[in-house]
Amino acid sequence: MLDWISRGRVFLGLGAAHQVPDFQAYGVPREHRSEILDEVLDVLELAFTGEPYEYRGRFVASAA
Repeated sequence: MLDWISRGRVFLGLGAAHQVPDFQAYGVPREHRSEILDEVLDVLELAFTGEPYEYRGRFVASAA
């Protein structure tokens, strides 16, 4: 659907948060932000395959 709506032109920008309140709000240590982003990217890669997956990382757990 997104491909059709955007006519095949979608850009996804991702980044690690850097504001201390962003981490405090969720009780996540800021010093792990790059590790968290790495895990999120792993999950997104699995999710975009369209196949069922399960992921259990240090910070992220996901299944679909």
